[in-house]
Amino acid sequence: MLFRLFSYATRPMAFVAAACLGFAHPAQAAEGDSYLCEIDAHGPFEGIIPEMVAFVVGSEDGGTMVLDPFINNYYHGPIEAKLLDDSDAKVRIRWVIKFVPDGGVASEKLQYELLFLKGQNKAQLRAKLPYGDSKEPTFPATCKRD
Repeated sequence: MLFRLFSYATRPMAFVAAACLGFAHPAQAAEGDSYLCEIDAHGPFEGIIPEMVAFVVGSEDGGTMVLDPFINNYYHGPIEAKLLDDSDAKVRIRWVIKFVPDGGVASEKLQYELLFLKGQNKAQLRAKLPYGDSKEPTFPATCKRD
């Protein structure tokens, strides 16, 4: 049922519900601080940048987990993210999505970094895209703690 909910990930409310269900599973980050961020991904990068990102800092195993529609579509659940900074004021995480064609090796990867300013409930998502662009576009976001 969880995967069926994710098939509607382009609709924000369906993704919110599915993200909450995904992180409530006992094998996933049941402990720790969980956040849900809505990304303003309009413009030329629409469809390449996730509209929503959910993440948990301090899961049961002490790690950081992240989930967005791309991750769910490719990995069918949350993946581990690298915690770069966690203070009273901010959280910064980084994760990589590697796309592997059937029977091949990783051909492309997307790297994302999210900086969340806790007191302002605002964030910025930075993307490192595989297209040879020297720019790393950033996108504003609003986040809330679940």
